Parts: sequence; C-alpha cells; structure tokens
Amino acid sequence: IVLGIRDILDTPDRTRRVLRENGSFDTIQKFYDVVWIYGLPEIFDTVKEYAFPDRVRQKTYYCGYLKRPVAAATAGNGSLRVLVTTGGGGDGSAMIETYLASLTMLTEELAVSSTVVFGPQMASEKRSEILDRYRAFPGVKFIDFEPDLTKLYAEADVVVSMAGYNTVCELLSHKKNAVLVPRSEPVREQLMRARLLAQNGFFQTIEPSELNPEIMKDKIIAAVKTTSLNRHLLALDGLTRINERVHALLEK
Repeated sequence: IVLGIRDILDTPDRTRRVLRENGSFDTIQKFYDVVWIYGLPEIFDTVKEYAFPDRVRQKTYYCGYLKRPVAAATAGNGSLRVLVTTGGGGDGSAMIETYLASLTMLTEELAVSSTVVFGPQMASEKRSEILDRYRAFPGVKFIDFEPDLTKLYAEADVVVSMAGYNTVCELLSHKKNAVLVPRSEPVREQLMRARLLAQNGFFQTIEPSELNPEIMKDKIIAAVKTTSLNRHLLALDGLTRINERVHALLEK
C-alpha cells in the first residue's frame, strides 16, 4: 500500500503540528508499505521540513515532478502572447482583473494579445462584471473553460497563473515563462511553491499582498526576459520513477 503526497502540503510549523496531533505518522507506519513524494528535496525537503520520524523516513522516496503531455510551440505574429488561467477559477477573479488592468500600461511598451480562461467555478456575476468592463479591450479573447490547456500553452509566450501543483507541472513541462500569483489561504502550499520556484530562477511571482496592475506589468516584462537554461535541472521524470518502483514492489 503506497501513500503518495505532493511536494508541499503547508508551512512546516502548521504541517508538523497537524501530522503530530492527528496521528498521521503512526497510521503511515502501521498501514503503508512506502511513501512517494512527488517533488524533489532540492526544491523542498519534505522529509526534513515536516520532521518525518526515522521509521517513516526509511520508507520514503522522492519521485520528482510529473511531466505532462505537451504540444509543440506555435509561432507567433510578433505580439507578446499571454495566457491567463486560474485553474478552477473560484478565487481567480482578482488575478484576472489585475492582469486586464495592467494591459493599458503593458501595451504602451509591447504589442500584446491575451487569452483569458475564467475556469468553471468562477461566479457567473463576477465573470459578467469582468466581461462588461473589458470585453471591448483590443486583443483579448475570453474563454469560459478549457479542460485541456495543452494547445493554449503551446500558443503562449508568457503564462499568468496560480501556483497549484498541477499547473506548475504543466508550466515546467512546456518550459513556459510565467508569472505565478499564488493563493495564500486556507493553506500556504501555493505561496511556498511559488516563492521557492522563483528563488531558484524558474518563474516570476507576485505576493498576494502586492497584487496590483503596475507590479503585474513589471513581472510580465521580467518573465519575457527570463531564460530557461536551468529548467533542465529540475527532474520531471516522476512517472518513470513511479513505474520503476511499481515493478520493484511487484517483484517482491
């Protein structure tokens, strides 16, 4: 029986307390044969930061991040192509509105074409409010929901998104320059992931308390200039390692 967990759950102090108080480590020790972490200690040392006891540490393995299907990048028309995506969209309206408000400043420096994906959980009244204000803005395409963003990633030069695990794996797989706007509540998982990836030079990020149009404009321009030379250092072979470990377990 395998327990798989993503790279980051929450801040170390919160997570240590929860794991200790709810008896998680005793449960893992009693019922699970192995623990797989879908991340890398070079980015976040889950075992160390969450204080895994020795008996759990000995059965824990890092698998790496999970590469997602990619489409070949498509040639642009000379403008900066920006994809704005919120995932589910339930709490993504502030990010979308900030991006759209930044366009007046951004288009003074660059030709920009934008694709904005609302997400299926965005409140209909909020979607309508955004459309009423920005529908006529030139070069902006609005999409209610797209279940497979692969084609849209391939068509984008820069992505503005939140910092959920799946989104980050998609961005890394497509080698996209991006501006991450993480949520910080009810847990700080996304905030921590965005900060760590920014510190390692993978993406730009905007702190939730600093989300405003001018900073958004500056971060997008910085993202355009970001090189991806170090992205090959981040292992995206998690599925390969999982496959190998499954075979190893079956052989026992």
